Amino acid sequence: MNDEYQKALSSIENINAVKTKLKKQLEEIMIAIEAAQTKLSWLQNSYLPIDDLKESIIQFLAAKGQEYQSEIIRPAISDLALNNLWGSSGMKRYGMTLTYQEIEDAIEGIKVGFSACQIISPNKSYHFDDRAFFGLLFVQIEPVLRNIIGNMKPEEFGYDKITAKEIGPGLEERREMIGETAQEILALEQGKSTVISKLESLGENANNLLKSAKTSAG
Repeated sequence: MNDEYQKALSSIENINAVKTKLKKQLEEIMIAIEAAQTKLSWLQNSYLPIDDLKESIIQFLAAKGQEYQSEIIRPAISDLALNNLWGSSGMKRYGMTLTYQEIEDAIEGIKVGFSACQIISPNKSYHFDDRAFFGLLFVQIEPVLRNIIGNMKPEEFGYDKITAKEIGPGLEERREMIGETAQEILALEQGKSTVISKLESLGENANNLLKSAKTSAG
């Protein structure tokens, strides 16, 4: 009987030792997650060096031009080809692909075709969408934009109100660091789930574990 008691007691002690080790591991993971989340937040919300901000503006305008091509110009060209843009002077086969004779008549001027030509700025709720320039002529416009932006003073970007400690890494380095930190957090979260699962299998409550680990980490 004493042997059985000692074995049971030893088993309980071993389980408790494992629990203690796992709880310590959970606490360390929670601390690491909090540190990584703080780093990620700083990377996302701190300012860029001014030259990188200027470059990001160029990238933004180029991206909006590509977006305009995809969302506005390409659908408008498709509508032209499908007889959807011809208005009152349009083709009889609305919504169907132009035949040879229909497009030939349009080229020769037998059909007026004014409305069908509105593929660059088909949205007439406002006079013109500047994204059309970026979508069609960005290669020509980019050097001029770079010259304008390059000659602008830091205060025109608000950098006279920004301290050096508020400025983080450059644009490309920042993107890489954000990706790496996000992956780090994902791996830590997976590790946290594994440790919690092990502790739950030993009779521990997940909510209590998280509260306790958070309190210890804080």
